[in-house]
Amino acid sequence: MDSQSRHQGFTRKELLVTLALVFILGCYFADYMAQSARGVMIGKAKGAADRGHEIYTLLVTWAEDHDGKFPTAHQFSNEAFRELYKAGLTDSERLFAIPGDAWHKNSPSGDGKGPDNIIGTAPDFSQALQRGECAYTYVSGLSLASRGSLPLFTNAFSESLGV
Repeated sequence: MDSQSRHQGFTRKELLVTLALVFILGCYFADYMAQSARGVMIGKAKGAADRGHEIYTLLVTWAEDHDGKFPTAHQFSNEAFRELYKAGLTDSERLFAIPGDAWHKNSPSGDGKGPDNIIGTAPDFSQALQRGECAYTYVSGLSLASRGSLPLFTNAFSESLGV
């Protein structure tokens, strides 16, 4: 055989080694992408937990100034949260948003953007937390003396029916 006919293509061994290397690199890349996506989700969850802790701290501060009772919501959760603006404890609606949250994607306001950070002026801050600008629901009628196992507020919406 001459040298030209011998080099017309890959041998089976060369082809199998090449395919094995491509497969291994593909697995590493897929694992890297999965870990990156998981890291983003953990970051979002951590951000939501930090916001929740800050809201809870503000509600406790409000309650300590009002005989241990948390704000009352007569009809909507946002009524109670708006009390935090009236007390000068916060001036941002962003605190009540959870980035990527299903509620803001499907909010009744229809814009899918969440809060616009327009809160209005004292004394009533009537533009704060309008319909679709808050990702949390609130349990009214609780106080600092209420059982610790009762939720004061929670994320308001899930993309799963019945949850």
